[in-house]
Amino acid sequence: MSTLAQAATYTVTNSNDSGSGSLRDVLASIPAGAGGGTIRFQLPAHNRTIWLTSGPLHIDRSIAIDGGIKGVILHANRLSHVLDVAVDKAVTLARLTVTGGFIGSGKIGGAGIRNYGRLTLNRVEVRNNLIQTGNLMDQGAGGAGILNAQGAWLSISGSTIEDNASGTQATNHGGSGGGIYNAGSLMIQSSSLINNSTSCYLCYGGAIANTGTATILNATIANNSAQGFYGMGGGIHNSGSLSLAYSTFKGNDSVDTGNAIFSSTRGGGGPSQLTLTHTVIDQMPESMGGPACAVRSGALLTDQGYNFVSDGTCITASTSQKGDPKLGMLSDTGGGMLTITPQADSPLINGGQANCQAKWDQRGKPRAVGGRCDIGAVEVQLFNQ
Repeated sequence: MSTLAQAATYTVTNSNDSGSGSLRDVLASIPAGAGGGTIRFQLPAHNRTIWLTSGPLHIDRSIAIDGGIKGVILHANRLSHVLDVAVDKAVTLARLTVTGGFIGSGKIGGAGIRNYGRLTLNRVEVRNNLIQTGNLMDQGAGGAGILNAQGAWLSISGSTIEDNASGTQATNHGGSGGGIYNAGSLMIQSSSLINNSTSCYLCYGGAIANTGTATILNATIANNSAQGFYGMGGGIHNSGSLSLAYSTFKGNDSVDTGNAIFSSTRGGGGPSQLTLTHTVIDQMPESMGGPACAVRSGALLTDQGYNFVSDGTCITASTSQKGDPKLGMLSDTGGGMLTITPQADSPLINGGQANCQAKWDQRGKPRAVGGRCDIGAVEVQLFNQ
């Protein structure tokens, strides 16, 4: 009779940057060939912030790091990026806050997280990370919150990417993707990207700059901006393959074009691909950035139906609509993150496909409550259940 080996558990016993019992020490103590395991924290409620004073955390083991019910904050205090994941390593981060990362020089982005491996984020907050360089030669990949490198894999669920910035004014340099720069494979579900920005020379994608493959389901993308010279794609700048479903865009802004989404051509030539279904884009009134959604000539657009775009851009299917979607404001209505609920008289309610494939909304509430799915990330519940 075989016995399944239990994965090891490693315990962090203090919030020091280094030394015995610290997170940095525990990571270094895990055998190089160890397969899996989980790092947990035995810290008091009043002392759950780890100030990374001696540089970023280098995660070169396949491991899960779980901050527990009370969470743990990893804070770089604007001294360096916060952490990186090595090539071929499978890492899960759960119930953590990644903050205070900073990049002031060099071409490599990822002030919060640099991922070169296989990274899963579950109920993680990535916020207040900054790229700000003064040299055009340092203009790099970007991703003030997260850099997902070419060949890397990143899955984000139940998480918030907020208040990350690449550059703070047009004369700065930093790179595209205020929240995330994706050159690999990216899956986002049941998450919010809010108030991220690029404000630098030739920086695109306030929330996300995608040059790889990205799939986004049940997401709220709100109040992000692409400013500076030729800022395009206030929400998302896509020059790869991007698929959107059951997602909500509101209040995103760009100085050039595509307030919510701009789908360009691939960097190496050839068309990019943008696919949308059951997604709402609310960008009224039109700002200086032009249309809500823009697709460059030669780029591919597939409207799979049941989309609702305020100015009618990027919709071609007979089941998609334009007009005022009557969205509410960002608020906490469950799920542990800010979302946007349609108003009581919104055309989004029951505006989607009957017997739709999606079972849950961004908050984990059931879909198709009224017989048809609502359009966007939030399903309005009967009796406010």
